[in-house]
Amino acid sequence: MVVLPLRRTDRLPVELDRHRVEIFRPRGMEVLLRHLRQDGLPQADRIRSVPAVSDFLDTPRPMREIAEFASLIVRAQAAARAQDSFIDWCEIARAALADRGPQVAKQVATMTGGPQRALLLTTAMLHGAHADAVHSATTLLLHAVDHPKDDRPLLEHADLAMRLEEVSAGLTQHGAVRFKELEYDSAVRTHFWDHRPDLREHLGTWVGRAVELTDPVLSPDDRHHVVRRLSDQYMRTGRCEELASLAEQWTAVPTTARRLRAAAQALEGGLLDERHGPSFRDKIYDWSRSDRLGEPFAQVLVEVCAEVIAVQHPDQALVRLHHLARRERRTTRARDALCRLMQEDHRLRRRILHRLVNRPTSWPADIDLFLQTSDPAALTHLGGRARSLLGETVVRDQLIAGWDMVFDRLPLSAWDKHVRHWLHTACSDEHHTDPLLDILVSGAAGRGEVFGALYSTARRAELTAPGGRKHGSALTDLLLRKISTAQGVRQQPPRHTSEETTS
Repeated sequence: MVVLPLRRTDRLPVELDRHRVEIFRPRGMEVLLRHLRQDGLPQADRIRSVPAVSDFLDTPRPMREIAEFASLIVRAQAAARAQDSFIDWCEIARAALADRGPQVAKQVATMTGGPQRALLLTTAMLHGAHADAVHSATTLLLHAVDHPKDDRPLLEHADLAMRLEEVSAGLTQHGAVRFKELEYDSAVRTHFWDHRPDLREHLGTWVGRAVELTDPVLSPDDRHHVVRRLSDQYMRTGRCEELASLAEQWTAVPTTARRLRAAAQALEGGLLDERHGPSFRDKIYDWSRSDRLGEPFAQVLVEVCAEVIAVQHPDQALVRLHHLARRERRTTRARDALCRLMQEDHRLRRRILHRLVNRPTSWPADIDLFLQTSDPAALTHLGGRARSLLGETVVRDQLIAGWDMVFDRLPLSAWDKHVRHWLHTACSDEHHTDPLLDILVSGAAGRGEVFGALYSTARRAELTAPGGRKHGSALTDLLLRKISTAQGVRQQPPRHTSEETTS
């Protein structure tokens, strides 16, 4: 199928005109019905006669707004009272789409105390969390903004139920805190972010502390939601650089596993945002090339590269992981993630080989990466293709250059086991025996001491060769003949084992 731009349809050849099918925008009502049926709403077909729905669809809506309206109807049903009808759910959902900014501003203006406003904001940020979590997080917020402590005796304080009533919220039967009106939490978050810019920095500090509230006070889902809600405000107002800096700040030593997870979630939100995703990928690229990156933050970057960027942009993930792998010292997280990324993808393995040998550097990690990337089992595996990577001339040239780098920079002890793996693969895979040996010999590039080391390694590898020592010995003879040819030495007759001589 080919999708043509509207302005190009008149250029379609006449002989193809009979295959042309025009795509029209679907009717809003049908789209809404499909969403509701997918969500399992039994009364979905009654929606055609609901005034609130007709009012909503009177104006042409983008598909994402229709999907959002359907989601609000489902949520209104989930939170509805027993006496509420299907029409009530639709009206609640329609009201939730209205601009509640003036309503929130009026409510905040009537509040004279910091603790009351802190509870309102905390309820919005932790909407749906347990009351204990909201209570503890409100205390943390007051502390984050240096609000004076209430010195009254504890029993003179209003109870939580009364305080929640004052901010138009209440408790569900499971003890979760929710506003009485659908989507009111979003309006409250927007109000405080837009009208109290002096609070923004404090909110970042507060969320970093709030995510450390222990279970069962704050669940993993609650932590995810509060980070996402804060990230949404940064991205809504185009403050990507500030959100990126906040994520890095949360990883500053001493940090915790929960704060590292929060940092990863903040970056994930930015990467998945349609508008700001490219700028976050650029920022992570810059970070990946920094020599001053803290180890905890590097761990977070490895995670988002491997789990988020790699899904839609595997090539970009590979580049960033390569830079991170070069700079890691006490761990191999980036290198391991890079190897997993190319494990099942010939194209990515070819790409990293190109980076390793076509741009030679002094990074020690590049040699280790080459030895892992040049796994002979992966290079000879067809994987549904007509030929293996080893069958490509460009790849063979890259492998020769890589082995030349290995033999030039590493001692025998560092590459011995890798050469043994190549020899054993060559022994068990007759189709690739010659190219595997040719690459090793060409990589030695006429260096006599390397040829000698290769031959000695092959002799030792005979003991564990696939198919037994006889097969290993035959492979060693073949290797010796190739070395002799490379050195311009007259080839010797094959060596025989004592077992062959007496048979």
